[in-house]
Amino acid sequence: MPAPRHLEAPAPPAEERLVCFWLGSQLYGAPIRFIRETVKLRPITRVFHTPSFVCGLASLRGEILAVLDVAVLLGLSPTPLDFDTHILIVEVGGKRAGVLADRLSEVRNVAPGAIAPPPPTLSPDVAAILRGVVALQEAPLGVIDLERIFASEELRRYERKGAS
Repeated sequence: MPAPRHLEAPAPPAEERLVCFWLGSQLYGAPIRFIRETVKLRPITRVFHTPSFVCGLASLRGEILAVLDVAVLLGLSPTPLDFDTHILIVEVGGKRAGVLADRLSEVRNVAPGAIAPPPPTLSPDVAAILRGVVALQEAPLGVIDLERIFASEELRRYERKGAS
């Protein structure tokens, strides 16, 4: 006989799957639920009068996507556009864009409790786009908050300019 509903233990939160990648010498991850695919670097057309973190536009099977350099948002050097560079095709809230990565790493499962808040030593602008940090044996893993990036006022201003 099954236990009454009020006596059932709540299900433990599921592990989060993160697509991991390197920006410079630092390891980052983004929730796999937002990543549609990863592709090798393709030609990017620079667009003038856009925020510094918008590299330009790229075509993916006929779809034109803005390509973002999250490294710039994190206060790092711009991502080099070379043989190892990949573009993560991201979809958040019905909006799609590419996100540059110096090189890809593996997909990792992270327990919800393993994501600690961003360290207080980070600038508020950088901390605002990180959900937190996971302590790994080989390197700390910064968990990028793609929803905050896509909802940022700076990106919304760019969208409005592009729409007008």
